[in-house]
Amino acid sequence: MEGASVISVPFDIEGIDTEQRTNRTYGMDMEHKRIVGMVDGEEALKQSIWKMLSTERFKHLIYSDNYGSEIIDRAMDTELTEEFLKSDIPELVKDALLIDDRIIEVTDISWNWIGRDSVLISCTVGTIYGDVLIEGVIK
Repeated sequence: MEGASVISVPFDIEGIDTEQRTNRTYGMDMEHKRIVGMVDGEEALKQSIWKMLSTERFKHLIYSDNYGSEIIDRAMDTELTEEFLKSDIPELVKDALLIDDRIIEVTDISWNWIGRDSVLISCTVGTIYGDVLIEGVIK
């Protein structure tokens, strides 16, 4: 454009946190399998934790190989001993959750069989919001 002038606006990009991602997401009612509004903050993170634990790793093309857990696959492997699973399952829980930068640590991990194809997981997740107690069944 002839005769157009350029206006320069100073912009300080050093103050922008490019690593901060939004936590706002759709609220999932897992029991009734439906979306119920929006959630944010700690509630969104709790939902994300359950999604990470209950999604089987390497089974869905939509997720990267870093997302999900191998808990059910490993727990259902009849060739593995109970002693091996006692040490392995807690490591799989940590492996699934520590990819999220909002999660600082995972402690007090315990698990028990629920029926033949489900595992009850319990743990404390140290997050940027504080400690969160997680307990539920993974199928």
